[in-house]
Amino acid sequence: MGEDWRGLLAGLPLQERLKAIAVYELARDRAVGQPPEVAAAMLRAAAAAEGLDTNHPWTAAAAATIGARPAR
Repeated sequence: MGEDWRGLLAGLPLQERLKAIAVYELARDRAVGQPPEVAAAMLRAAAAAEGLDTNHPWTAAAAATIGARPAR
């Protein structure tokens, strides 16, 4: 996906951006090193739980970032 997911948050209201960052951190902790599909599912589930739009482009870019990171 190549895009910086944080840059895709620019047009969202502040509250949504903050929620998205928190959702990313939570999903990253749980899905790091997983295939992108698993990371995307975890990220979208967390985003939906927070009332965020799961079809917004930041979710796909963030999931790709999480899925690309090796497990520690």
